[in-house]
Amino acid sequence: MIKNILAVSTMVFALGACSSSSDSNSNGDTGGTDGTTGGATDGGTDGGTDGGATDGGSTDGNSGPAAATKAGAYIGDFGSGNGVYVIDNDNNLSGLALAANGSANSLFGDIGAGDTFNGSLRSYTHPANTPAGEGSFAAGEPGELADVIAPTEFDLNIINGQTITSLSGADVSLGFAVAGDLAPANAADIAGSWTGNHRYCNNEDVCTVLRTEITFSGNNADGRTVLLNEAGEESFAVPIDGSISNFGDVSLLSFTWNSNTYNGVVFFAPGQTGSLVFLGETEADANNKTIASLLSR
Repeated sequence: MIKNILAVSTMVFALGACSSSSDSNSNGDTGGTDGTTGGATDGGTDGGTDGGATDGGSTDGNSGPAAATKAGAYIGDFGSGNGVYVIDNDNNLSGLALAANGSANSLFGDIGAGDTFNGSLRSYTHPANTPAGEGSFAAGEPGELADVIAPTEFDLNIINGQTITSLSGADVSLGFAVAGDLAPANAADIAGSWTGNHRYCNNEDVCTVLRTEITFSGNNADGRTVLLNEAGEESFAVPIDGSISNFGDVSLLSFTWNSNTYNGVVFFAPGQTGSLVFLGETEADANNKTIASLLSR
Protein backbone atom coordinates (compact mmCIF):
# COMPACT_ATOMS: atom_id res chain seq x y z
CA MET A 1 0.00 0.00 0.00
CA ILE A 2 1.88 2.98 0.92
CA LYS A 3 5.07 1.28 0.39
CA ASN A 4 5.49 2.08 -3.22
CA ILE A 5 4.64 5.60 -2.78
CA LEU A 6 6.29 6.87 -5.87
CA ALA A 7 5.07 5.05 -8.92
CA VAL A 8 5.63 7.70 -11.50
CA SER A 9 6.05 11.33 -10.67
CA THR A 10 2.75 11.20 -8.87
CA MET A 11 1.82 9.12 -5.83
CA VAL A 12 -0.16 6.21 -7.00
CA PHE A 13 -0.87 4.36 -3.92
CA ALA A 14 -4.30 2.89 -4.12
CA LEU A 15 -4.49 2.71 -0.41
CA GLY A 16 -7.67 0.77 -0.50
CA ALA A 17 -6.41 -1.67 -3.07
CA CYS A 18 -2.91 -2.05 -1.77
CA SER A 19 -0.92 -2.57 -4.92
CA SER A 20 1.82 -5.07 -4.66
CA SER A 21 4.81 -3.40 -3.28
CA SER A 22 8.13 -4.21 -4.69
CA ASP A 23 9.73 -0.88 -4.07
CA SER A 24 13.25 -1.43 -3.01
CA ASN A 25 13.49 2.21 -2.19
CA SER A 26 16.88 2.74 -0.76
CA ASN A 27 16.17 5.77 1.31
CA GLY A 28 13.74 5.07 3.95
CA ASP A 29 11.53 2.96 1.87
CA THR A 30 8.48 4.80 1.40
CA GLY A 31 7.60 2.95 4.37
CA GLY A 32 4.39 4.29 3.56
CA THR A 33 2.07 3.68 6.13
CA ASP A 34 2.23 0.40 4.85
CA GLY A 35 4.75 -0.63 6.96
CA THR A 36 5.69 -2.35 4.12
CA THR A 37 6.40 -5.19 2.82
CA GLY A 38 5.54 -7.15 0.12
CA GLY A 39 5.32 -10.57 0.89
CA ALA A 40 6.85 -10.79 4.21
CA THR A 41 6.54 -14.00 5.94
CA ASP A 42 3.09 -14.67 7.03
CA GLY A 43 1.83 -15.38 10.40
CA GLY A 44 1.83 -12.18 12.38
CA THR A 45 1.70 -11.87 16.07
CA ASP A 46 -1.70 -12.79 17.13
CA GLY A 47 -1.28 -11.93 20.74
CA GLY A 48 -3.04 -8.70 20.27
CA THR A 49 -4.55 -7.26 23.33
CA ASP A 50 -5.13 -10.57 24.79
CA GLY A 51 -2.99 -10.30 27.82
CA GLY A 52 -4.41 -13.41 29.39
CA ALA A 53 -4.93 -13.55 33.08
CA THR A 54 -2.03 -12.79 35.31
CA ASP A 55 -1.52 -14.12 38.66
CA GLY A 56 -5.20 -14.46 39.11
CA GLY A 57 -5.93 -11.05 37.75
CA SER A 58 -8.95 -9.97 35.82
CA THR A 59 -9.74 -11.05 32.31
CA ASP A 60 -10.97 -7.62 31.23
CA GLY A 61 -8.09 -7.01 28.89
CA ASN A 62 -6.03 -5.25 31.55
CA SER A 63 -4.35 -8.23 33.13
CA GLY A 64 -0.59 -8.41 32.96
CA PRO A 65 1.99 -11.11 32.31
CA ALA A 66 1.02 -14.50 33.69
CA ALA A 67 3.11 -15.52 36.67
CA ALA A 68 5.72 -18.27 36.36
CA THR A 69 5.88 -17.96 32.57
CA LYS A 70 8.17 -16.20 30.10
CA ALA A 71 5.55 -13.51 29.49
CA GLY A 72 6.60 -9.90 30.00
CA ALA A 73 9.04 -7.33 28.67
CA TYR A 74 12.74 -7.98 28.11
CA ILE A 75 15.47 -5.46 27.38
CA GLY A 76 18.69 -6.17 25.54
CA ASP A 77 20.17 -7.32 22.26
CA PHE A 78 18.21 -9.75 20.09
CA GLY A 79 20.97 -9.69 17.52
CA SER A 80 20.31 -6.23 16.08
CA GLY A 81 21.14 -3.81 18.86
CA ASN A 82 19.58 -2.82 22.15
CA GLY A 83 15.80 -2.96 22.18
CA VAL A 84 12.61 -3.91 23.99
CA TYR A 85 10.91 -7.25 23.28
CA VAL A 86 7.56 -8.28 24.73
CA ILE A 87 6.23 -11.83 25.04
CA ASP A 88 2.48 -12.08 25.61
CA ASN A 89 0.70 -14.82 27.50
CA ASP A 90 0.39 -16.90 24.31
CA ASN A 91 4.19 -16.80 23.74
CA ASN A 92 3.96 -14.33 20.87
CA LEU A 93 6.95 -12.02 20.73
CA SER A 94 7.00 -8.50 19.34
CA GLY A 95 9.71 -5.91 19.80
CA LEU A 96 12.03 -3.42 18.22
CA ALA A 97 15.60 -2.19 18.50
CA LEU A 98 16.42 1.45 17.77
CA ALA A 99 19.75 2.24 16.12
CA ALA A 100 21.82 5.35 16.72
CA ASN A 101 21.23 6.52 13.14
CA GLY A 102 17.46 6.59 13.61
CA SER A 103 16.69 3.33 11.84
CA ALA A 104 15.14 0.35 13.59
CA ASN A 105 14.71 -3.41 13.34
CA SER A 106 11.60 -5.22 14.55
CA LEU A 107 11.06 -8.85 15.37
CA PHE A 108 7.90 -10.97 15.66
CA GLY A 109 7.02 -14.60 16.12
CA ASP A 110 5.93 -17.45 18.37
CA ILE A 111 8.79 -18.20 20.73
CA GLY A 112 7.17 -21.34 22.10
CA ALA A 113 6.22 -22.53 25.56
CA GLY A 114 9.43 -24.32 26.46
CA ASP A 115 12.63 -23.13 28.12
CA THR A 116 14.53 -23.35 24.83
CA PHE A 117 13.74 -22.12 21.33
CA ASN A 118 15.28 -23.16 18.05
CA GLY A 119 13.77 -21.59 14.97
CA SER A 120 13.30 -18.41 12.98
CA LEU A 121 11.46 -15.20 13.80
CA ARG A 122 10.10 -12.61 11.38
CA SER A 123 12.31 -9.57 10.96
CA TYR A 124 11.55 -6.15 9.43
CA THR A 125 13.86 -3.25 8.69
CA HIS A 126 12.75 0.33 9.35
CA PRO A 127 14.94 2.85 7.50
CA ALA A 128 15.73 6.15 9.15
CA ASN A 129 14.05 9.43 8.37
CA THR A 130 15.55 11.60 5.62
CA PRO A 131 17.58 13.31 6.98
CA ALA A 132 18.28 10.82 9.75
CA GLY A 133 17.60 11.95 13.28
CA GLU A 134 14.92 14.45 12.32
CA GLY A 135 11.90 12.18 12.35
CA SER A 136 10.59 8.70 12.97
CA PHE A 137 11.86 5.51 11.35
CA ALA A 138 9.85 4.00 8.47
CA ALA A 139 6.85 1.75 8.93
CA GLY A 140 8.92 -1.30 7.99
CA GLU A 141 9.67 -3.70 5.18
CA PRO A 142 10.49 -7.39 5.30
CA GLY A 143 14.12 -8.23 5.68
CA GLU A 144 16.04 -11.44 5.92
CA LEU A 145 17.45 -11.92 9.37
CA ALA A 146 20.74 -12.67 7.67
CA ASP A 147 20.85 -9.01 6.60
CA VAL A 148 21.08 -8.04 10.24
CA ILE A 149 22.31 -11.05 12.13
CA ALA A 150 23.47 -14.54 11.36
CA PRO A 151 22.25 -17.18 11.26
CA THR A 152 18.56 -16.81 10.47
CA GLU A 153 17.75 -19.47 13.03
CA PHE A 154 17.83 -18.62 16.72
CA ASP A 155 19.01 -21.11 19.30
CA LEU A 156 17.95 -19.77 22.67
CA ASN A 157 17.89 -20.61 26.35
CA ILE A 158 15.03 -19.01 28.27
CA ILE A 159 14.79 -18.60 32.04
CA ASN A 160 11.25 -17.44 32.63
CA GLY A 161 11.03 -13.91 33.91
CA GLN A 162 14.81 -13.57 33.99
CA THR A 163 16.89 -13.95 30.84
CA ILE A 164 16.89 -14.98 27.19
CA THR A 165 20.33 -15.88 25.90
CA SER A 166 21.82 -17.64 22.90
CA LEU A 167 22.99 -21.22 23.06
CA SER A 168 24.69 -20.88 19.68
CA GLY A 169 24.55 -18.75 16.54
CA ALA A 170 23.17 -15.24 16.77
CA ASP A 171 24.33 -13.36 19.86
CA VAL A 172 21.26 -12.77 22.04
CA SER A 173 21.36 -11.34 25.55
CA LEU A 174 18.15 -10.09 27.15
CA GLY A 175 17.17 -9.40 30.73
CA PHE A 176 13.65 -9.24 32.15
CA ALA A 177 12.51 -5.66 32.65
CA VAL A 178 11.93 -4.84 36.30
CA ALA A 179 10.33 -1.78 37.85
CA GLY A 180 12.22 1.33 36.79
CA ASP A 181 13.76 -0.14 33.64
CA LEU A 182 11.01 1.25 31.43
CA ALA A 183 8.78 4.24 31.98
CA PRO A 184 5.25 2.82 32.31
CA ALA A 185 3.29 2.95 29.05
CA ASN A 186 -0.16 2.01 30.30
CA ALA A 187 -3.44 3.66 29.40
CA ALA A 188 -3.20 6.41 32.00
CA ASP A 189 0.46 7.13 31.24
CA ILE A 190 0.09 7.59 27.49
CA ALA A 191 -3.35 9.20 27.37
CA GLY A 192 -3.53 11.98 24.79
CA SER A 193 -2.46 12.57 21.21
CA TRP A 194 0.84 11.47 19.67
CA THR A 195 2.42 12.00 16.25
CA GLY A 196 5.27 10.44 14.29
CA ASN A 197 6.60 11.77 10.96
CA HIS A 198 8.75 9.76 8.57
CA ARG A 199 10.17 11.66 5.59
CA TYR A 200 11.49 9.77 2.58
CA CYS A 201 12.56 10.86 -0.88
CA ASN A 202 12.76 9.24 -4.30
CA ASN A 203 15.68 9.46 -6.70
CA GLU A 204 14.41 12.77 -8.05
CA ASP A 205 14.46 14.25 -4.55
CA VAL A 206 10.69 14.36 -4.41
CA CYS A 207 10.00 13.95 -0.72
CA THR A 208 6.92 12.79 1.12
CA VAL A 209 6.07 12.53 4.81
CA LEU A 210 4.20 9.58 6.23
CA ARG A 211 2.48 10.90 9.35
CA THR A 212 1.11 8.56 12.00
CA GLU A 213 -1.36 10.17 14.41
CA ILE A 214 -2.63 8.23 17.43
CA THR A 215 -4.84 9.31 20.32
CA PHE A 216 -5.01 7.10 23.40
CA SER A 217 -8.13 7.45 25.51
CA GLY A 218 -8.80 4.81 28.10
CA ASN A 219 -8.19 1.52 26.33
CA ASN A 220 -8.84 3.01 22.89
CA ALA A 221 -6.05 3.69 20.40
CA ASP A 222 -7.45 5.54 17.42
CA GLY A 223 -5.99 7.76 14.74
CA ARG A 224 -4.81 7.64 11.15
CA THR A 225 -1.91 7.55 8.76
CA VAL A 226 -1.70 10.21 6.06
CA LEU A 227 0.77 11.30 3.38
CA LEU A 228 1.95 14.91 3.17
CA ASN A 229 3.73 16.43 0.19
CA GLU A 230 6.32 19.18 0.47
CA ALA A 231 3.54 21.78 0.42
CA GLY A 232 1.86 20.10 3.39
CA GLU A 233 -1.06 18.84 1.32
CA GLU A 234 -2.64 15.62 2.59
CA SER A 235 -3.54 12.49 0.65
CA PHE A 236 -4.37 8.85 1.29
CA ALA A 237 -5.60 9.20 4.85
CA VAL A 238 -6.33 5.78 6.38
CA PRO A 239 -7.94 5.42 9.81
CA ILE A 240 -6.49 3.37 12.66
CA ASP A 241 -9.06 1.90 15.05
CA GLY A 242 -7.73 -0.12 17.94
CA SER A 243 -7.26 -0.80 21.60
CA ILE A 244 -4.53 -1.38 24.15
CA SER A 245 -4.32 -3.48 27.29
CA ASN A 246 -1.95 -2.92 30.19
CA PHE A 247 0.80 -5.51 30.34
CA GLY A 248 3.28 -4.68 33.06
CA ASP A 249 5.06 -1.46 32.06
CA VAL A 250 4.09 -1.80 28.40
CA SER A 251 0.76 -2.11 26.61
CA LEU A 252 -0.30 -4.80 24.18
CA LEU A 253 -1.82 -3.36 21.04
CA SER A 254 -4.43 -4.46 18.51
CA PHE A 255 -5.83 -2.29 15.74
CA THR A 256 -7.45 -2.31 12.31
CA TRP A 257 -5.80 -0.45 9.46
CA ASN A 258 -6.75 -0.73 5.81
CA SER A 259 -9.16 -3.60 6.62
CA ASN A 260 -6.44 -5.73 8.24
CA THR A 261 -5.88 -6.47 11.92
CA TYR A 262 -2.46 -5.67 13.40
CA ASN A 263 -1.14 -6.83 16.76
CA GLY A 264 1.91 -5.70 18.64
CA VAL A 265 3.01 -3.49 21.48
CA VAL A 266 3.41 0.07 22.72
CA PHE A 267 6.36 1.02 24.91
CA PHE A 268 8.63 3.91 25.80
CA ALA A 269 12.14 3.75 24.42
CA PRO A 270 14.51 2.85 27.28
CA GLY A 271 15.47 5.89 29.33
CA GLN A 272 12.83 8.08 27.68
CA THR A 273 9.34 9.27 28.47
CA GLY A 274 8.80 11.37 25.36
CA SER A 275 9.43 8.79 22.63
CA LEU A 276 6.74 6.14 22.35
CA VAL A 277 7.19 3.13 20.08
CA PHE A 278 3.98 2.11 18.25
CA LEU A 279 4.45 -1.27 16.61
CA GLY A 280 2.14 -3.80 14.96
CA GLU A 281 2.25 -6.68 12.48
CA THR A 282 -0.61 -8.32 10.57
CA GLU A 283 -0.94 -12.00 9.85
CA ALA A 284 -3.05 -11.19 6.80
CA ASP A 285 -1.62 -11.71 3.33
CA ALA A 286 -1.06 -7.99 2.89
CA ASN A 287 1.60 -5.81 1.33
CA ASN A 288 1.76 -3.81 4.52
CA LYS A 289 2.89 -6.38 7.04
CA THR A 290 3.99 -3.91 9.69
CA ILE A 291 3.16 -0.43 10.85
CA ALA A 292 5.51 1.27 13.24
CA SER A 293 6.44 4.75 14.34
CA LEU A 294 8.35 6.57 17.04
CA LEU A 295 5.70 8.92 18.39
CA SER A 296 5.99 12.13 20.36
CA ARG A 297 3.30 14.30 21.96
